[in-house]
Amino acid sequence: MDSKNKEAAWLFVQWITHKERLRKACIGGNPAVRHSTFQDPEYQAAQPWGADLYDYMVRTANPDERIRVPEWAEISEIMGLHGNRAWGGEITAEQALAAMQSEMTAAFKRGGYYRNGAQNPRQLWRDLAYYDRNPADWS
Repeated sequence: MDSKNKEAAWLFVQWITHKERLRKACIGGNPAVRHSTFQDPEYQAAQPWGADLYDYMVRTANPDERIRVPEWAEISEIMGLHGNRAWGGEITAEQALAAMQSEMTAAFKRGGYYRNGAQNPRQLWRDLAYYDRNPADWS
């Protein structure tokens, strides 16, 4: 960490990621990230779709889609741009997905992830309990 006030920075990280603070924020409309929040009855009452979303994420999707690569910011922008274009009716969902695939593939090629004979490491970053750990346990 580059902060000149490391103790203050660590205090901020602890505050911003505190379980109860995040729970209250999610009840107020912020997206949930903790398993415990999704399972909280007060959150489920305030955000009724939360239980279905949680079930879908745990059983079908990868709830931690933010892969740890330098290209993530570009990938996020690509998804946001084409997703919003489809949401606004400018293009179809199929067109949005095709554009996302094309642009994301190009971004990963520029990053060196598609090389002939590459021995890329197995991706073991999915950990469903990640956000319910204390910040000191995050990697």
